[in-house]
Amino acid sequence: MAKADSADFAAIAELARRLEAQPALKDVLAEANPRGFEQVLKVAQFPLVRFQPFGDTLADGNLCQVGFCQSKHRQRWVTAGNRGGKTLLALMEDAADCLGINLISKTRSTRFKPPIDVWVINDTEPMSIEIVQRTFADEVLGPSQLSFGWELVRDEVHYSAKGGFRNNYCGFTNGSRIDFKYSSAGREAFQGAKIHKGHFDEVPPKEVYSETYARTIDREGQLVGTCTPIFNRTHGIPWIFQDLYVMRVRKNIDFHSWSLFHNPHLSDTAKAALVDQWEADEMDARAYGMFTPVGMKLAFDRDLIRTLRAAAAPPHTIGWPQRGADGKVRFERVVEAA
Repeated sequence: MAKADSADFAAIAELARRLEAQPALKDVLAEANPRGFEQVLKVAQFPLVRFQPFGDTLADGNLCQVGFCQSKHRQRWVTAGNRGGKTLLALMEDAADCLGINLISKTRSTRFKPPIDVWVINDTEPMSIEIVQRTFADEVLGPSQLSFGWELVRDEVHYSAKGGFRNNYCGFTNGSRIDFKYSSAGREAFQGAKIHKGHFDEVPPKEVYSETYARTIDREGQLVGTCTPIFNRTHGIPWIFQDLYVMRVRKNIDFHSWSLFHNPHLSDTAKAALVDQWEADEMDARAYGMFTPVGMKLAFDRDLIRTLRAAAAPPHTIGWPQRGADGKVRFERVVEAA
């Protein structure tokens, strides 16, 4: 099968998006260049082109996926509820970065100039194959290897549902590549290389995070992480809370958060079915992506705690404590109406 030139993909993708927005142009292009029109239609069905991050139209003002994609920070994290669309979003962005396109506008990207090297990191190889590699193959490149996305990868790339990508590698025709790695291989497996981007699917061990961060320095690369911060009875709340989230201002790390309920691609019935299977003390983490203990008996029901929290008012004279950019805590005084 002839391979598409991924170096020219950004221009074709932009045209495909315009045709979706302005159907009247299809007749003009079909008449002027029939063969070119067929190629553009094929590109228009490419999942990466059809994918549109959600969040810019939500009533509560949370930009969700759009805000994550628009961020200019070198390190970005998503803490979202289960089925919040975080894994697919980050994989779509990985592919877009490899191809040099903006995931939102489908125009040329200014984040990276391909070719680039990307690591996508999971806990274990089986987890990488079953979750991340399968999602990347089926939902990013396309469910059939005759899909346009597969024309953008190199001939030596081989994928099977059972074994994943051969050698845990997917290379693009423009020279970009994604290596699917796993923390269980040990710290040594993350040493030595230089990469443009590291992507953590769920929270890695701290030593794997440190090694991956070091690999991005020479190329002024970026780190992204996506996780549902599940409480562990042995280790407690994931280490990124204290080391990264609490220190996010000082370390210039951008955190984004949204819930299961923000995802417009899940029906209300599906959302209700998920919620029904969770215990009350799991809701904050699994539905809302919050850093919170799970599996611990509380003095009050969590629904009551949420109600009291929402209804609470700050003290009249002091106000709520606020931490400034300098790290110091100050109290925001409340000015009562005359």
